[in-house]
Amino acid sequence: MGSKYYDALGNLYPFPRSFMFNNFLPLDELHRMLILLYLPEAVTEEKRWNIKSEYALSLKKYMGMWPRECQNPTYGYADHYKKYILMGSGVPLPDSSHIRIFNVVGRAFGVLADCAYVVDFKNNVEFCVTAMIY
Repeated sequence: MGSKYYDALGNLYPFPRSFMFNNFLPLDELHRMLILLYLPEAVTEEKRWNIKSEYALSLKKYMGMWPRECQNPTYGYADHYKKYILMGSGVPLPDSSHIRIFNVVGRAFGVLADCAYVVDFKNNVEFCVTAMIY
């Protein structure tokens, strides 16, 4: 990626950065995993995860939390922190909002990714969206 890069020690390398030894998860696979967690009925039964319901519920709970709702550890971030889909402008939703964003984000090397299941409980609308910006 790129034409040159700096390493963690500040050394400049005059060639593109190789990610051969880094973690990698294709965006379409991340999106598929979101659907498997939140909308398992959308896939055939043999493709669904075999996961204990309490693990799935815990994962969903923490993916959907606003920073103010987390008690251990506590965070001093605004609710739009790491909730880029719908809230990328930095304007938080009101406390009484009927919208909940269940997501996971990734930020590294100039890439921003957000994989979200968005639910509007008032208007009975839900959707999955996965986006990446370089």
